[in-house]
Amino acid sequence: MDPETHRLLVKLAKLYYEDGLTQMEIGRRLGLSRIKVSRMLHLAREEKVVQIMISPGGKTDTELEHDLENKYGLAETIAVVPSEYTSTAIRAQLGPAAAQCFLRGLKGSETVAITWGRTLSAMVDALTTEHYPDLRVVQGLGGLSEPTSDVDGVDLTRRMAQTLGARAVILSAPGIVNHKLTKDALMKERHIADVLTRTAHADIALVGVGIPSSDSVVRTNNVFTEEEFDRLKAKGAVGDIGLRYFDREGNAVRDEVNHRIMGLELEQLKRIPRVIAISGGSEKVPTLRAALRGNLINVLVTDDRTARALLQDEEGHDD
Repeated sequence: MDPETHRLLVKLAKLYYEDGLTQMEIGRRLGLSRIKVSRMLHLAREEKVVQIMISPGGKTDTELEHDLENKYGLAETIAVVPSEYTSTAIRAQLGPAAAQCFLRGLKGSETVAITWGRTLSAMVDALTTEHYPDLRVVQGLGGLSEPTSDVDGVDLTRRMAQTLGARAVILSAPGIVNHKLTKDALMKERHIADVLTRTAHADIALVGVGIPSSDSVVRTNNVFTEEEFDRLKAKGAVGDIGLRYFDREGNAVRDEVNHRIMGLELEQLKRIPRVIAISGGSEKVPTLRAALRGNLINVLVTDDRTARALLQDEEGHDD
């Protein structure tokens, strides 16, 4: 049995036998059909996963995931253990784990919104070739200033759709424009308005979680000016999802740049049934904690150290 299947069987067993969720409730949380949940619970019994893993002697990563789900009300957490705790090594582990998490619940007729970022690129690279002609992969945020970037929403949307045998829905607009009037004019274009409407009504959103640092995708691609970036931080911004900045409580930071962004709004994001965030590293802990407080995401794929830090309060003590 491969490690990801084993991880899923343990998670299903805990939700069913320890938390008392019904198979239907588990299916809704994990994006699976009730029949598939039933079959996997049967497999868990056959493979004696229930007997071995439900009452382990020591602290396991599955228990860590379970604790984080309970603390923040998440539908699911996946905590990978990277070979080393560098950004590159963590990203290399998060990509395949996120791809497996996304694919196993896919029915093939959903609308999937995707933003941009390095970790999302790693996830797209890890996807297996599928055939989902009724699936729609929608670009949830306009393009970067450098269109050849492999972390740009256009590139990620096309690559993902091609791998999955799905249809790509491209947002033919920049991620941010210079003036609100420009955005208002673009929104009158039927195609652009239609793409943003599709994004807001997506079944699944795949998002990265950014931090306001000098080496972020936002700064290295000159999405915002230095003055705009500093102003957002001065207003309490601790991170962003799709250029939408939020404070330490997960509330949207009010700034005029919001009126110029061509992409999903935070309130729209909250209404998407399954929002999978792929992010890890110690520097992301305050940002992820804020996103979790604000209920901006409901599935988290991260590393084990970050997961443990999120279980503690901000002073470093267990809640």
